[in-house]
Amino acid sequence: FKATVLAAYKGHRGPVWSVVFSPMGFYFATGGADRTVRLWSTDNINPLRLFFGHIGDITGLVFHPNGAYLASIGGGGDRSVRLWDVRKGNCVRIFGGHLSSLTAVKICPFGRTIAVGCDDGSVSLWNIADGKKITSANKHNDSIEALAFSPDGLVLVSGGFDCVVKVWDMEKISELLREKFVSKLEGPLEEYRTKSTPIYSLCYAGKSLLLVGGPFETNEK
Repeated sequence: FKATVLAAYKGHRGPVWSVVFSPMGFYFATGGADRTVRLWSTDNINPLRLFFGHIGDITGLVFHPNGAYLASIGGGGDRSVRLWDVRKGNCVRIFGGHLSSLTAVKICPFGRTIAVGCDDGSVSLWNIADGKKITSANKHNDSIEALAFSPDGLVLVSGGFDCVVKVWDMEKISELLREKFVSKLEGPLEEYRTKSTPIYSLCYAGKSLLLVGGPFETNEK
């Protein structure tokens, strides 16, 4: 098998840290060390839109399930999540107040809640409709590098440098959202530990099948 480069998309001034496709697959977004988010289409090598506002590297991106909005997180001293209107190009929400650098972001399948992971091991959940925090938890012992929602939206999983995957009950979170009540996130429901492998990536391959990715290292010298 020989891979072929179909197109090269250039424009960022520095490394690109995050790439994500829209739900429809025609558009994709990139973010990097130049603190900008760029929107591209697969049939045009020039960016369609540039989003400015972050004061740190863009460390994560995720499209809203409806494809009309894009969320970005800023690392370093930025510590904010910004929600962008893809069509108009403006920022419609800023989720601030985080105490450490942001490292992971995901939006639930129903588009109501956004989950954010930080390098202090904390997970926070936010109501997209009003921009307010729903709940948070600091259960990991090291930086969170990956988040994933189950396809039915009932489960959130988190993983990171502490070599642990934690499973959270989103049904309880939905109750908090309906009651507009903020508390500490209880749980997790389950924990799955690797021997010594940090968690870099999490992806559901079905309703109850979770793929976990990380570096493979042997003790051989």
